[in-house]
Amino acid sequence: MTAACLLDTNILLYLANPAAREHAAAKAAVARLLGGDVQPVLVAQTMFEFWSVATRPAAANGLGWPVVLAREELDAILTPEA
Repeated sequence: MTAACLLDTNILLYLANPAAREHAAAKAAVARLLGGDVQPVLVAQTMFEFWSVATRPAAANGLGWPVVLAREELDAILTPEA
């Protein structure tokens, strides 16, 4: 039986933002989960929070991304790698 681990919104934001100082650590943590036979799990609330922070202006503690970029990044997170 495979274990499951809920991914926090911050992990998604760090994965999608190479400029974040936590980017490498988030990538390494998710890689360890996958290498250890742990299934990362996403829920609607996490994706909603990702969207909210990604599209919020940087001056208001967001990333300030345009909607198109936020959608591309969320799609990339949701698309399994081949």
